[in-house]
Amino acid sequence: MAITAQDILRYLETTEHQVRLEGNSAVQIIGFCSLNYPRAECITWVKDIRPGCLDGFSHCNSCIIVSKERTSSPMDNCCFLVTENPKAVFFSVLAHFWSEASWEGVASSAIVESDRVGEHVTIGHHCYVGRDVSIGSGTIIEHNVSIYHKVSIGRNCHIHSGTVIGTDGFGYYMDSEGHPGKVIHYGGVRIGDEVEIGANNTISRGTIDDTIIDSFTKTDNLCHIAHNCRLGRGVLLTANTVLAGSVTLKEGVYIGPGGIIKNQLTLGENAFVGIGGVVLKDVEQNTVVAGVPAKPLRKVAAGDK
Repeated sequence: MAITAQDILRYLETTEHQVRLEGNSAVQIIGFCSLNYPRAECITWVKDIRPGCLDGFSHCNSCIIVSKERTSSPMDNCCFLVTENPKAVFFSVLAHFWSEASWEGVASSAIVESDRVGEHVTIGHHCYVGRDVSIGSGTIIEHNVSIYHKVSIGRNCHIHSGTVIGTDGFGYYMDSEGHPGKVIHYGGVRIGDEVEIGANNTISRGTIDDTIIDSFTKTDNLCHIAHNCRLGRGVLLTANTVLAGSVTLKEGVYIGPGGIIKNQLTLGENAFVGIGGVVLKDVEQNTVVAGVPAKPLRKVAAGDK
């Protein structure tokens, strides 16, 4: 299917993106590509314009470049979609014109005991949804997911395969004979709207109060969120993040790959933990920390990491 730059611009006019077309609006494409592997008749995007960043396209023709500004191009027939957020625009275009086919409904092998499942919810094969669980409309639960023990999930969330939500946390006390006695958990997990949970995450229920994950938070694969944690809006956890019990992450916190946060700590708004950071003290808002143990490196403006 051939798509013109004008077709893409017409679609973008229906979105919130502000885009300006510079060049030949009649350019036609049939696919997409990255800067690393240029191909003709494709759309691509450039994060930062640098001299020669499009040299790899010298053998290509009929391409559309999404970028913050127009630059010199080795192609005779191309155009630019100029915007402040080229990554968002590029992937919005891909989602609209090349999105994969999806299905909606409950797989035959899923076990759903709850009667509080919203409209247009998808539940994949070999999932278990307990009777105390509620799932908001438009949410996608992929295959092999287990959800139980007072879990509520909001609207338009996406839970990837292999994740377990609602397990007891690691809570024990020493009995009179010096043996560990189990602390029974009575809390649940509350997940807001538009939350995405990666594959093979584990999210523990609260001991008494709920574990909370606020709206628009995203987690990568292989993350662990222990009991009583509270995550604010728009928190980002990358792969292998470990949050020990009762950690509080304020709005906009970012944890780099392999980050570990000690129990009962608070990270302020827009705090940033570098790769492999082991956080043993509270982190102030708008502060970048890294290392083992993690130490403050610099302050940043909100949203500027």
